[in-house]
Amino acid sequence: MGENKSALTPEQADLASKNPDLNHSVRSGPTSPLGQIPLDQILADRGLIDGLYAAGILSREARDAALQLLIPHRSWALWISRLLLVLATALILAGIVFFSAFNWNKTPPLVKFGLIEAALLASVIAALLFKARQLPGQLALLAASVLIGVFLAVFGQIYQTGADVWQLFAAWALLAFGWTLLSNFAAQWVVWLVIVNIAIGFWWDQAARPERDMVSFISGLVILVTGSALVLRECLYSKNGFEWLQPRWTRWVLLVPLLALMMYPLVFLFFATHYADKGILYSALLGLAGYIGCYRYYGKRLKVTRAGREQTIRRDIPALAAVIFSLAVVIEFITVFFVEKLPLPGAISVLFIAVFSFALFCGFIYYLRRMLSAQEAGHG
Repeated sequence: MGENKSALTPEQADLASKNPDLNHSVRSGPTSPLGQIPLDQILADRGLIDGLYAAGILSREARDAALQLLIPHRSWALWISRLLLVLATALILAGIVFFSAFNWNKTPPLVKFGLIEAALLASVIAALLFKARQLPGQLALLAASVLIGVFLAVFGQIYQTGADVWQLFAAWALLAFGWTLLSNFAAQWVVWLVIVNIAIGFWWDQAARPERDMVSFISGLVILVTGSALVLRECLYSKNGFEWLQPRWTRWVLLVPLLALMMYPLVFLFFATHYADKGILYSALLGLAGYIGCYRYYGKRLKVTRAGREQTIRRDIPALAAVIFSLAVVIEFITVFFVEKLPLPGAISVLFIAVFSFALFCGFIYYLRRMLSAQEAGHG
């Protein structure tokens, strides 16, 4: 069998670091190849299987059998069936929306309400039949949440309630929150978060009516909302009952928009100085604080035990790379702004910017390669 060795992926090490009992087991448990972690709390993936095989703990036959369980040869059929289910749900919803819009003038109000309410009722019944923890039931709840917004829009158009747009989206978010909470479905939460952000945007413009020098602070509000959602994801995904937050895409679907939102006020502050107000300044400060927080969190060093010795790995190098790349783009824009202010000939300015860009991104790549090399060396 060979000597006992531990092979934990960065994601598993992150889970262990957030749980003191698991963390102690990973560091101090020599009696098992995986330390003292209970088997039902170990996230089995290809990295773990390959690590055990490389350590001599698994034979080739055992490795092949484990990979067959994790990645069956027919998994593509399951993936395609799920994709078709998602596409079918999206097409049905789009069909209902466009049918109502195209035949708006020809359709009596009762038929408009009847069509939407029938679809809403069918979605709720489907969610009850398939259960909210299964993909068909989760998609049914997502469809019902979308149809709530369609119903509110039709109701407002027929009866001319005079409500502001932000009230429509706020009511939509409030009514859909219960189903979102019950679904344990990451895609449902993403849709709900989009609705909330739209409601906040319209509320800021129609109801809050900020002073002229704070109009642009809407960027800061959206940064706060999206950043809070990302913080909640990072705090909860390692907890029991929140396993549905563990897929990597749930991190990226929040991180990428957040990085774009944080870039905007920082770039705008320099390139549109004459239009920059206090709102942009405060938003830029929030963006800068967000960059610092993301860098410290995703670049945090986690200690794990491998091959009988303690090693250090980064929490998430791809996410850290995205943060650094986004910050490098901001630095690039700021550099262009200052170079344009210098009394230099156009050709010299362009040459300087080109050389600086080359050096900046080469440094960025070199820094990441060093981190990867250090981590791979530690795995060896």
